[in-house]
Amino acid sequence: MLSESTPLIKFEKINDKDMTEKYSVLINSEYEYSSQLSDYVNIFFKYHNIEEKSSSNKSDFDSVNQIKVITGNKTLITLEEYINLFGLNGMVSSEKNRSMPMPMSMPMSMSMSMPISSEEENLTRNNLSTNDVIKLIFDFTVSLNILKDIGLSILKINSNDFHVFVPSKIYNNSISNGTSNTTSNDVSNSIKNKLNDEDKREYINEVIFIYTGSVGNGLYPIDDKDNINIEKPIEFSNNAPEMIYFNKNKTLPYNFNIRTSYYVIALFIIDLLFVTSTEDEDKDNSLPPEKLLSLLEPLYYTKLYYFLLRCLQPNINDRYFLFV
Repeated sequence: MLSESTPLIKFEKINDKDMTEKYSVLINSEYEYSSQLSDYVNIFFKYHNIEEKSSSNKSDFDSVNQIKVITGNKTLITLEEYINLFGLNGMVSSEKNRSMPMPMSMPMSMSMSMPISSEEENLTRNNLSTNDVIKLIFDFTVSLNILKDIGLSILKINSNDFHVFVPSKIYNNSISNGTSNTTSNDVSNSIKNKLNDEDKREYINEVIFIYTGSVGNGLYPIDDKDNINIEKPIEFSNNAPEMIYFNKNKTLPYNFNIRTSYYVIALFIIDLLFVTSTEDEDKDNSLPPEKLLSLLEPLYYTKLYYFLLRCLQPNINDRYFLFV
């Protein structure tokens, strides 16, 4: 039986004599939306100019179709691996340093140049930098638009749902900097020490975050009115307000608007940025809006802050997935 974290789209590295990275792209043919996922992969790779060739061969697993082989100078890793290698251990919204949250109606015209806070405490797990998160948002927007065009969307998401193409040179340098006795934080710090600002800008521009989904966080059909159709029993966590209502009533079939996913994505991004949980410890749902806003204090006046603010509006009709 497949685990909840098993990706819907798999990659298997191909051992070859040349130095080019090669991967087989695999999709479980038993998944109900396997044909749509094949279309998604084709369009995504074309958009990002990832070199590819079609294949009708099958992998060693009869139920998994190898749809193509991709080549290039990029190494594929999971998002968790990327966080461990290239993440920071800094930006935390500490309770003792929080001030009163901004009102939801804060004008959009305010300055967006306020710097992000530096390291505040040691963490057992790294978080993504704001530059990484912004790149993830841009790449994920491409994925969401492709999925929408083929009639699918998301309502559940976590780090298991992403893989990352990293320039092989940067990846190999990161591995060579570490040893078997080196912790992920030590490796991450050695990378940051070795890369200058220009290198960092160059490598983040070449990084590609690809949504690969997971068994536990499946895809859902979407109609021409942007409604996401739920026909099977499901339990949501890290919930938008309307998802809390669904959890309590369990009425099927049920339609969520696509704007519900904006709220879910914003919660996921907050978790990546602050290595925290947006679930309320006292209740089986997400933190209330005022607590979510206090988490965002280090981002005040930035474009990322206003992007998250648009996604986290309690009223679904006020939500927008817009980064400007």
